[in-house]
Amino acid sequence: MRALEVARLIDGQLEGDPDRLIGGVAPLTSAGPDDLTFLVHGRHSQALAQSRAGCLLTDGATWQQCAAHRPQDLTVILCANPLWAMAKIYGQLCPPVAAWQGRAPSACIDGSASVHPSAHVGPGAVICAGAQVGPEAQIGPQAFVGASARVGARTVLHPGARVLWGCTVGDDCILHPGCVIGGDGFGLAPSPHGPEHLKVPQMGAVEVGHRVEIGANSTIDRATFGATRIGDGCKIDNLVQVGHNVTLGKHCVVVSQSGIAGSATLGDSITVGAQAGIVGHCHIAAGTTLAARTGVISSLPEPGVYAGAPAMEHRAWLRMMAALRDLAPMRKRLAALCRQQPPPNEVS
Repeated sequence: MRALEVARLIDGQLEGDPDRLIGGVAPLTSAGPDDLTFLVHGRHSQALAQSRAGCLLTDGATWQQCAAHRPQDLTVILCANPLWAMAKIYGQLCPPVAAWQGRAPSACIDGSASVHPSAHVGPGAVICAGAQVGPEAQIGPQAFVGASARVGARTVLHPGARVLWGCTVGDDCILHPGCVIGGDGFGLAPSPHGPEHLKVPQMGAVEVGHRVEIGANSTIDRATFGATRIGDGCKIDNLVQVGHNVTLGKHCVVVSQSGIAGSATLGDSITVGAQAGIVGHCHIAAGTTLAARTGVISSLPEPGVYAGAPAMEHRAWLRMMAALRDLAPMRKRLAALCRQQPPPNEVS
Protein backbone atom coordinates (compact mmCIF):
# COMPACT_ATOMS: atom_id res chain seq x y z
CA MET A 1 0.00 0.00 0.00
CA ARG A 2 1.07 3.59 -0.56
CA ALA A 3 1.16 6.04 2.35
CA LEU A 4 -1.70 8.03 0.82
CA GLU A 5 -3.88 4.89 0.70
CA VAL A 6 -3.10 4.17 4.33
CA ALA A 7 -4.00 7.71 5.36
CA ARG A 8 -7.32 7.49 3.51
CA LEU A 9 -8.09 4.11 5.10
CA ILE A 10 -7.99 5.62 8.61
CA ASP A 11 -9.03 9.17 7.70
CA GLY A 12 -5.59 10.43 8.73
CA GLN A 13 -3.57 13.53 7.85
CA LEU A 14 -0.48 12.87 5.74
CA GLU A 15 2.83 14.71 6.10
CA GLY A 16 5.54 13.62 3.68
CA ASP A 17 5.73 11.41 0.60
CA PRO A 18 2.25 10.18 -0.42
CA ASP A 19 3.76 7.55 -2.75
CA ARG A 20 5.96 5.87 -0.15
CA LEU A 21 5.32 2.12 -0.33
CA ILE A 22 4.47 0.30 2.89
CA GLY A 23 4.96 -3.44 2.94
CA GLY A 24 4.66 -4.29 6.60
CA VAL A 25 4.24 -3.21 10.21
CA ALA A 26 7.05 -3.26 12.76
CA PRO A 27 8.03 -1.80 16.17
CA LEU A 28 9.69 1.59 16.26
CA THR A 29 13.12 0.17 17.12
CA SER A 30 13.21 -2.51 14.41
CA ALA A 31 11.18 -1.01 11.55
CA GLY A 32 12.86 -0.59 8.18
CA PRO A 33 12.32 1.84 5.27
CA ASP A 34 9.36 -0.19 3.94
CA ASP A 35 7.65 -0.53 7.32
CA LEU A 36 4.94 1.40 9.11
CA THR A 37 5.39 1.95 12.84
CA PHE A 38 3.49 3.90 15.48
CA LEU A 39 4.20 6.23 18.38
CA VAL A 40 1.82 6.87 21.27
CA HIS A 41 3.98 8.56 23.91
CA GLY A 42 6.51 11.37 23.92
CA ARG A 43 8.97 9.40 26.07
CA HIS A 44 9.92 7.42 22.96
CA SER A 45 11.28 10.46 21.14
CA GLN A 46 14.89 9.23 21.30
CA ALA A 47 13.87 5.90 19.79
CA LEU A 48 12.15 7.85 17.03
CA ALA A 49 15.34 9.77 16.30
CA GLN A 50 17.20 6.47 15.76
CA SER A 51 14.41 4.68 13.89
CA ARG A 52 14.78 3.59 10.24
CA ALA A 53 11.02 3.37 9.70
CA GLY A 54 9.66 4.73 6.44
CA CYS A 55 6.28 5.78 7.80
CA LEU A 56 5.06 6.74 11.28
CA LEU A 57 1.54 6.69 12.67
CA THR A 58 0.88 8.96 15.66
CA ASP A 59 -1.56 11.47 17.13
CA GLY A 60 -1.23 15.24 17.02
CA ALA A 61 -0.36 15.77 20.70
CA THR A 62 2.41 13.16 20.68
CA TRP A 63 3.79 14.52 17.42
CA GLN A 64 4.07 18.00 18.91
CA GLN A 65 6.37 16.54 21.58
CA CYS A 66 8.45 14.45 19.18
CA ALA A 67 8.56 16.36 15.88
CA ALA A 68 12.01 17.76 16.64
CA HIS A 69 13.37 14.18 16.58
CA ARG A 70 11.91 13.36 13.17
CA PRO A 71 14.38 11.43 10.98
CA GLN A 72 15.03 12.69 7.50
CA ASP A 73 12.54 11.48 4.86
CA LEU A 74 10.12 10.06 7.42
CA THR A 75 6.49 10.13 6.25
CA VAL A 76 4.03 10.85 9.06
CA ILE A 77 0.31 10.06 9.30
CA LEU A 78 -1.59 11.83 12.06
CA CYS A 79 -4.80 10.34 13.45
CA ALA A 80 -6.92 10.48 16.59
CA ASN A 81 -6.26 6.92 17.81
CA PRO A 82 -3.00 5.38 16.55
CA LEU A 83 -3.52 1.98 18.21
CA TRP A 84 -6.95 1.51 16.62
CA ALA A 85 -5.63 2.78 13.29
CA MET A 86 -2.65 0.42 13.44
CA ALA A 87 -4.95 -2.55 14.03
CA LYS A 88 -7.08 -1.53 11.02
CA ILE A 89 -4.05 -1.09 8.79
CA TYR A 90 -2.47 -4.34 9.94
CA GLY A 91 -5.61 -6.20 8.95
CA GLN A 92 -5.24 -4.81 5.41
CA LEU A 93 -1.50 -5.39 5.08
CA CYS A 94 -1.48 -8.83 6.69
CA PRO A 95 -4.91 -10.46 6.25
CA PRO A 96 -5.35 -13.73 8.17
CA VAL A 97 -4.73 -16.87 6.18
CA ALA A 98 -6.21 -20.24 7.05
CA ALA A 99 -3.54 -22.35 8.71
CA TRP A 100 -5.14 -25.48 7.28
CA GLN A 101 -6.98 -25.93 4.01
CA GLY A 102 -9.86 -28.21 3.06
CA ARG A 103 -10.67 -31.25 5.18
CA ALA A 104 -7.84 -33.24 6.69
CA PRO A 105 -8.10 -37.01 6.14
CA SER A 106 -7.83 -37.56 9.90
CA ALA A 107 -10.79 -35.27 10.70
CA CYS A 108 -13.86 -37.11 12.01
CA ILE A 109 -17.06 -35.62 10.56
CA ASP A 110 -20.37 -37.32 11.25
CA GLY A 111 -22.44 -38.03 8.17
CA SER A 112 -25.38 -36.02 9.52
CA ALA A 113 -23.27 -32.90 10.21
CA SER A 114 -23.61 -29.95 7.83
CA VAL A 115 -20.19 -28.53 6.99
CA HIS A 116 -20.11 -25.81 4.34
CA PRO A 117 -17.87 -26.69 1.37
CA SER A 118 -15.74 -23.58 1.97
CA ALA A 119 -15.06 -24.46 5.63
CA HIS A 120 -11.66 -25.82 6.64
CA VAL A 121 -11.34 -28.76 9.04
CA GLY A 122 -7.92 -29.56 10.49
CA PRO A 123 -6.29 -32.87 11.43
CA GLY A 124 -7.93 -34.74 14.26
CA ALA A 125 -10.90 -32.38 14.52
CA VAL A 126 -14.27 -33.88 15.47
CA ILE A 127 -17.65 -32.66 14.23
CA CYS A 128 -20.54 -34.58 15.74
CA ALA A 129 -24.02 -35.56 14.59
CA GLY A 130 -26.30 -32.72 13.55
CA ALA A 131 -23.63 -30.05 13.97
CA GLN A 132 -23.51 -27.11 11.58
CA VAL A 133 -20.35 -25.33 10.42
CA GLY A 134 -20.76 -22.15 8.36
CA PRO A 135 -18.98 -20.78 5.27
CA GLU A 136 -15.22 -20.19 5.54
CA ALA A 137 -15.15 -21.34 9.17
CA GLN A 138 -11.89 -22.86 10.38
CA ILE A 139 -12.08 -25.86 12.69
CA GLY A 140 -8.52 -26.32 13.88
CA PRO A 141 -6.60 -29.49 14.64
CA GLN A 142 -8.18 -31.49 17.47
CA ALA A 143 -10.98 -28.94 17.87
CA PHE A 144 -14.42 -30.29 18.74
CA VAL A 145 -17.93 -29.35 17.63
CA GLY A 146 -20.55 -31.26 19.59
CA ALA A 147 -23.86 -32.75 18.60
CA SER A 148 -26.30 -30.16 17.22
CA ALA A 149 -23.84 -27.35 17.93
CA ARG A 150 -23.52 -24.49 15.45
CA VAL A 151 -20.43 -22.57 14.35
CA GLY A 152 -20.99 -19.44 12.26
CA ALA A 153 -19.42 -18.11 9.10
CA ARG A 154 -15.69 -17.26 9.19
CA THR A 155 -15.42 -18.29 12.83
CA VAL A 156 -12.09 -19.78 13.86
CA LEU A 157 -11.71 -22.58 16.40
CA HIS A 158 -8.02 -22.79 17.20
CA PRO A 159 -6.47 -26.17 18.06
CA GLY A 160 -8.17 -27.85 20.99
CA ALA A 161 -11.11 -25.44 21.26
CA ARG A 162 -14.42 -27.09 22.19
CA VAL A 163 -18.00 -26.15 21.37
CA LEU A 164 -20.08 -28.75 23.18
CA TRP A 165 -23.51 -30.15 22.38
CA GLY A 166 -26.30 -27.76 21.56
CA CYS A 167 -24.21 -24.58 21.86
CA THR A 168 -24.08 -21.79 19.29
CA VAL A 169 -21.16 -19.59 18.21
CA GLY A 170 -21.94 -16.72 15.84
CA ASP A 171 -20.14 -15.32 12.81
CA ASP A 172 -16.58 -13.94 12.76
CA CYS A 173 -15.67 -15.27 16.20
CA ILE A 174 -12.28 -16.48 17.43
CA LEU A 175 -11.97 -19.26 20.01
CA HIS A 176 -8.40 -19.74 21.18
CA PRO A 177 -6.76 -23.05 22.13
CA GLY A 178 -8.31 -24.89 25.05
CA CYS A 179 -11.41 -22.68 25.18
CA VAL A 180 -14.52 -24.62 26.29
CA ILE A 181 -18.01 -23.48 25.35
CA GLY A 182 -20.75 -25.40 27.12
CA GLY A 183 -19.11 -27.29 29.96
CA ASP A 184 -21.54 -28.08 32.77
CA GLY A 185 -22.47 -25.24 35.09
CA PHE A 186 -21.49 -25.73 38.73
CA GLY A 187 -24.89 -26.67 40.08
CA LEU A 188 -25.12 -28.67 43.32
CA ALA A 189 -28.02 -29.33 45.66
CA PRO A 190 -27.13 -30.11 49.31
CA SER A 191 -28.76 -33.27 50.58
CA PRO A 192 -31.27 -32.97 53.46
CA HIS A 193 -29.99 -36.30 54.78
CA GLY A 194 -26.30 -35.63 55.17
CA PRO A 195 -23.22 -33.85 53.83
CA GLU A 196 -23.56 -35.15 50.28
CA HIS A 197 -24.29 -32.90 47.31
CA LEU A 198 -26.47 -33.90 44.38
CA LYS A 199 -25.44 -32.67 40.94
CA VAL A 200 -28.14 -30.51 39.33
CA PRO A 201 -28.42 -31.47 35.65
CA GLN A 202 -27.25 -28.69 33.37
CA MET A 203 -29.58 -28.97 30.39
CA GLY A 204 -29.33 -25.48 28.88
CA ALA A 205 -26.93 -24.14 26.26
CA VAL A 206 -24.49 -21.32 25.52
CA GLU A 207 -25.23 -18.69 22.89
CA VAL A 208 -22.19 -16.72 21.74
CA GLY A 209 -22.93 -13.73 19.50
CA HIS A 210 -21.04 -12.38 16.50
CA ARG A 211 -17.48 -11.00 16.46
CA VAL A 212 -16.70 -12.46 19.88
CA GLU A 213 -13.16 -13.47 20.87
CA ILE A 214 -12.58 -15.90 23.73
CA GLY A 215 -9.09 -16.53 25.05
CA ALA A 216 -7.13 -19.69 25.70
CA ASN A 217 -8.43 -21.99 28.45
CA SER A 218 -11.42 -19.80 29.20
CA THR A 219 -14.70 -21.52 29.99
CA ILE A 220 -18.29 -20.48 29.33
CA ASP A 221 -20.59 -22.82 31.26
CA ARG A 222 -23.88 -24.01 29.85
CA ALA A 223 -27.06 -22.90 31.57
CA THR A 224 -29.04 -25.02 33.99
CA PHE A 225 -32.11 -24.06 31.92
CA GLY A 226 -32.28 -21.64 28.99
CA ALA A 227 -28.93 -20.21 27.88
CA THR A 228 -25.75 -18.51 29.02
CA ARG A 229 -25.43 -15.55 26.65
CA ILE A 230 -22.34 -13.69 25.41
CA GLY A 231 -23.26 -10.54 23.47
CA ASP A 232 -21.96 -9.40 20.10
CA GLY A 233 -18.47 -7.92 20.07
CA CYS A 234 -17.37 -9.20 23.51
CA LYS A 235 -13.65 -9.79 24.05
CA ILE A 236 -12.78 -12.33 26.75
CA ASP A 237 -9.16 -12.86 27.77
CA ASN A 238 -7.38 -16.09 28.69
CA LEU A 239 -8.31 -18.03 31.86
CA VAL A 240 -11.71 -16.46 32.42
CA GLN A 241 -14.63 -18.32 34.04
CA VAL A 242 -18.20 -17.40 33.08
CA GLY A 243 -20.78 -19.31 35.09
CA HIS A 244 -24.10 -20.81 34.09
CA ASN A 245 -26.96 -18.52 33.04
CA VAL A 246 -24.75 -15.43 32.97
CA THR A 247 -25.79 -12.74 30.52
CA LEU A 248 -22.94 -10.63 29.15
CA GLY A 249 -24.05 -7.58 27.14
CA LYS A 250 -22.59 -6.37 23.87
CA HIS A 251 -18.98 -5.16 23.53
CA CYS A 252 -17.86 -6.14 27.02
CA VAL A 253 -14.18 -6.74 27.82
CA VAL A 254 -13.29 -9.33 30.48
CA VAL A 255 -9.61 -9.55 31.40
CA SER A 256 -7.64 -12.61 32.46
CA GLN A 257 -8.40 -14.66 35.59
CA SER A 258 -11.73 -13.00 36.24
CA GLY A 259 -14.74 -15.00 37.39
CA ILE A 260 -18.44 -14.28 36.89
CA ALA A 261 -20.75 -16.44 38.98
CA GLY A 262 -24.02 -17.94 37.84
CA SER A 263 -26.99 -15.82 36.75
CA ALA A 264 -25.12 -12.50 36.96
CA THR A 265 -26.24 -9.96 34.37
CA LEU A 266 -23.79 -7.46 32.89
CA GLY A 267 -24.95 -4.62 30.64
CA ASP A 268 -23.34 -3.43 27.41
CA SER A 269 -19.79 -2.04 27.20
CA ILE A 270 -18.60 -3.19 30.62
CA THR A 271 -14.89 -3.65 31.34
CA VAL A 272 -13.91 -6.24 33.95
CA GLY A 273 -10.29 -5.92 35.08
CA ALA A 274 -7.93 -8.81 35.75
CA GLN A 275 -8.75 -11.14 38.67
CA ALA A 276 -12.06 -9.43 39.37
CA GLY A 277 -14.85 -11.49 40.88
CA ILE A 278 -18.61 -11.04 40.48
CA VAL A 279 -21.09 -12.94 42.66
CA GLY A 280 -24.11 -14.64 41.22
CA HIS A 281 -27.50 -13.08 40.53
CA CYS A 282 -26.24 -9.48 40.67
CA HIS A 283 -26.78 -6.83 37.98
CA ILE A 284 -24.10 -4.41 36.74
CA ALA A 285 -25.07 -1.28 34.84
CA ALA A 286 -23.98 -0.74 31.24
CA GLY A 287 -20.79 1.28 30.80
CA THR A 288 -19.30 0.25 34.16
CA THR A 289 -15.57 -0.37 34.64
CA LEU A 290 -14.27 -2.72 37.33
CA ALA A 291 -10.61 -2.26 38.22
CA ALA A 292 -8.33 -5.26 38.66
CA ARG A 293 -9.20 -7.47 41.66
CA THR A 294 -12.51 -5.77 42.27
CA GLY A 295 -14.93 -7.91 44.26
CA VAL A 296 -18.59 -7.30 43.38
CA ILE A 297 -20.85 -8.72 46.11
CA SER A 298 -24.06 -6.89 45.22
CA SER A 299 -25.63 -5.18 42.23
CA LEU A 300 -24.14 -1.96 40.83
CA PRO A 301 -27.15 -0.13 39.37
CA GLU A 302 -25.23 3.09 38.59
CA PRO A 303 -22.53 3.10 35.89
CA GLY A 304 -19.09 4.22 37.01
CA VAL A 305 -15.58 3.09 37.85
CA TYR A 306 -15.35 0.74 40.81
CA ALA A 307 -12.46 -0.83 42.72
CA GLY A 308 -11.75 -2.77 45.89
CA ALA A 309 -13.43 -5.66 47.65
CA PRO A 310 -16.21 -5.13 48.31
CA ALA A 311 -16.56 -2.89 45.28
CA MET A 312 -16.76 0.85 45.90
CA GLU A 313 -16.48 4.02 43.86
CA HIS A 314 -12.92 4.23 42.56
CA ARG A 315 -12.05 7.58 44.10
CA ALA A 316 -13.32 6.43 47.49
CA TRP A 317 -11.12 3.36 47.18
CA LEU A 318 -8.10 5.53 46.36
CA ARG A 319 -8.74 7.67 49.45
CA MET A 320 -9.04 4.54 51.58
CA MET A 321 -5.77 3.15 50.23
CA ALA A 322 -4.03 6.46 50.94
CA ALA A 323 -5.35 6.41 54.53
CA LEU A 324 -4.25 2.78 54.94
CA ARG A 325 -0.74 3.70 53.85
CA ASP A 326 -0.65 6.33 56.60
CA LEU A 327 -1.86 4.03 59.39
CA ALA A 328 1.60 2.92 60.57
CA PRO A 329 3.01 6.45 61.06
CA MET A 330 -0.31 7.54 62.62
CA ARG A 331 -0.04 4.67 65.11
CA LYS A 332 3.46 5.74 66.07
CA ARG A 333 2.35 9.35 66.57
CA LEU A 334 -0.61 8.21 68.68
CA ALA A 335 1.65 6.06 70.86
CA ALA A 336 4.00 9.02 71.37
CA LEU A 337 1.09 11.27 72.41
CA CYS A 338 -0.14 8.64 74.86
CA ARG A 339 3.30 8.50 76.47
CA GLN A 340 3.36 12.27 76.85
CA GLN A 341 -0.13 12.46 78.36
CA PRO A 342 -1.37 9.45 80.38
CA PRO A 343 -5.05 8.52 80.15
CA PRO A 344 -7.36 10.39 82.65
CA ASN A 345 -7.80 7.40 84.96
CA GLU A 346 -4.03 7.25 85.49
CA VAL A 347 -3.75 10.93 86.56
CA SER A 348 -3.30 11.24 90.40
